[in-house]
Amino acid sequence: MRLFEKTIGEAGLNYRQEIRKQALIILVAIVVLAAVIIYFGKYLYLLFVPMAVGLLLVINYIRYNGLKYRLIYNSQKEFIKLFTYFEIYIRNGLNIYKSFESLITFSSPAMKSHLETLLAQIDDDKTIMPYVRFSKRFQSLAIEQLLICIFQMVDQGNDDLRLIQFQNLFGKITEQHYQAEIAKMRKGLDSLNVMPLIGAGLITMMITLGIISYIGEIVSGI
Repeated sequence: MRLFEKTIGEAGLNYRQEIRKQALIILVAIVVLAAVIIYFGKYLYLLFVPMAVGLLLVINYIRYNGLKYRLIYNSQKEFIKLFTYFEIYIRNGLNIYKSFESLITFSSPAMKSHLETLLAQIDDDKTIMPYVRFSKRFQSLAIEQLLICIFQMVDQGNDDLRLIQFQNLFGKITEQHYQAEIAKMRKGLDSLNVMPLIGAGLITMMITLGIISYIGEIVSGI
């Protein structure tokens, strides 16, 4: 359950609400499936109810995992958009703090909250820690390195060397993101090729269940 709790939290969802919702869905599915099996007198099929529950749990875990990675991906995508503006601001002579403030106007509600937290922490803590904590939200080592570079620009001066270092790191992040986007598109196309195999697997399962039921009826008749 802790694995589910961690994955649901990282997907940006409320753990208790999701558990209640999924428990209700699974309970309804069990009741409906059992009622259909009993109605048609296929009692042997009741053995497959635990398998169906297990399958639902696996599907839910895969779904939450997908939501988690989609959230990370979208956060990194927004980071790239916002820090493109940030680069323009600091290149035009705006200081780091004001550049962060300017990004809030273009941010989503979640990112706006993160930036406001960053600025509040910078006011209270002049060390590198606010920048590191902000970078951890994106689960990217390259973004952490970029935020450390930004702190160095504050701590040691925003000279041409620091600006070039920032541009190189930001270019690396942007390149990695677009490579991931291309890989994601290719994976989506590859998944279309798997669909016929899944269909064949389902048909095989249905045929197997039919054979088992038929054997059960013969045995019952004997």
